[in-house]
Amino acid sequence: MRKMTITVPKNIKTRREERELRRLTQDYVDEVLYDDIDWDWSSLVALMRYKIGRMRKCLRTGLSVDAARNSRDMKKVEEALKRLEDDDYFHDLAKKVRKKHQARMDFVKKPDGKSGATSSIATTCWGLEVVPVKKGGKVNLKAYNRDFRAADRKSERLINADMDLVFDTLKDRMRHWWE
Repeated sequence: MRKMTITVPKNIKTRREERELRRLTQDYVDEVLYDDIDWDWSSLVALMRYKIGRMRKCLRTGLSVDAARNSRDMKKVEEALKRLEDDDYFHDLAKKVRKKHQARMDFVKKPDGKSGATSSIATTCWGLEVVPVKKGGKVNLKAYNRDFRAADRKSERLINADMDLVFDTLKDRMRHWWE
């Protein structure tokens, strides 16, 4: 557990209230603020997910007229924010492409013994090369690259769909969650 120093407000009179305040703020620090980076969009996503999750737990107890519906809306938004925070869209699709083509990315030694790719067609800027999984196998680079580009486009569509779900739901429903 990370330790933090907080100044206790003057309206907190008892030790029990002070302990409860410290417990709540410590939870917030552990979940959100400890890994916060001002210039990273995933920090904002993590903050939104945390806050919506806490509110959902409070609202599902029936404080509002449409508590069940609001809780479901918040759960959908929370799940979409979790997917955006994890940002595994392309990774998962690329894994399927590699499996389909029986290929992997690997560092390849040049004939002179130095690291780096031997073929400019199949390399990336990091000196990686597409190599077959099985020894003596072949990889159709044209089809492999085509499928990789398609995976990239699909991952962008999935990201946009999750962002649309989050922000459309917030725009349409957020103000009504507490009625």
